[in-house]
Amino acid sequence: MMMLLRGLRRTGGWGWGSRRAARARGRRVLRRARRLVAAGLAPVLAVAAAVVPVAMAAVVSVAKAPAARAAGLPVLVLVQGGESAAPETTVLANAGYAVTQVTASAWAGMSQAQFASYAALVIGDPSSGGMCSTSLPTATALGAAWQAAVSGDIAVLGAAPALVGTTGADALVKDAAGYAAAGYSSSSQAGTGLYLSLNCAYSLTTSAAAVGLLNGVQGIQAAGGVMVSGGQSCSDAGTVNLWEAEAAGTFAGFASSALGSGSWPSPACPVEEAFDSWPAMFTPVAYDAASDAVSNFTASDGQTGQPYILLGAPVSASTQALAPSTGGEIPAGSTAGGAANPAAPGVAQATAGDPVNTENGDFTQSNTDVSVPGFGPGLDFTRSYDAQAAQQQTETGSPGGDGVRVGR
Repeated sequence: MMMLLRGLRRTGGWGWGSRRAARARGRRVLRRARRLVAAGLAPVLAVAAAVVPVAMAAVVSVAKAPAARAAGLPVLVLVQGGESAAPETTVLANAGYAVTQVTASAWAGMSQAQFASYAALVIGDPSSGGMCSTSLPTATALGAAWQAAVSGDIAVLGAAPALVGTTGADALVKDAAGYAAAGYSSSSQAGTGLYLSLNCAYSLTTSAAAVGLLNGVQGIQAAGGVMVSGGQSCSDAGTVNLWEAEAAGTFAGFASSALGSGSWPSPACPVEEAFDSWPAMFTPVAYDAASDAVSNFTASDGQTGQPYILLGAPVSASTQALAPSTGGEIPAGSTAGGAANPAAPGVAQATAGDPVNTENGDFTQSNTDVSVPGFGPGLDFTRSYDAQAAQQQTETGSPGGDGVRVGR
């Protein structure tokens, strides 16, 4: 600062010399002052640069795991119904994926190793000409090699978002495909995911039908299969299961408004068909809460409805090993969902560990702090906690009681 003042005195900052010369000398001193200030700040900036990565590392360590990076990830898209290009191709290409399109005959001729080289396989909407297709390719037509190659995450949609082409529908395609590709490893060519849109194939089905294309994927058929039915009104709006959407990592910011009937112009419907039952590897991320839907699912905020978007992650051997060998273990082939199809029919829901309910993962705990004996019942002071109840109260913004019970 003292050097700056001395420089101002030499430039005639207090009135001597011509104005033009003074201005020129002033500009030179200003440039010199900037250099002096920059030199003085250099150590500070160096320290800041050294500190920032540490701070960012701390933030990342507690943040949600990032979604799969689309840039360069290879995706294989099935071209159907005589189309020259699949409608999902543009959406995924704009998102940064390296998209390859093949016809059904070319798909059937590929090997398992070829399918495993892709981050995600996309069997999307064959809808064209403003009509929602009621057909899906059969497992026979596509072969079995692709089913064996699917070892990653799976997204199944009871809708035809590519038929709509709106911002919300395009986001659903991109987010669901991103979920399917999230577990892929290019180095080991493992974790190939699947994006499957059911379009209107089951929209007129009045009773539960198995989604045949999934039967050969990751033991889904042995676990009871994915059962789906139609009959929902086209005016039914979808509702996002916020807790699971955020946990998925690729649906951040995806709101129920994007699934509203008003945002999906005719002939598309937000809900074309909904699921009656599904293996435990799947989690509903969106559901139909209208009165014509079956209430076979309870969302994280306590609302009920019938799921129509499922996300599924493969169950690792280490996770399977956590199941107790006796009492409470969900038997092979059982499914979650369906009024007459409980997750563990005839099996007691045992608790293990903390304790955790081995059927639904709920953590509960109860402790008695004070117990005073007396004639007849004693006087007890007990506190209790229920993780699922607490989660629902958090989602709805309606806290419940304090979990304290005083009784005799």
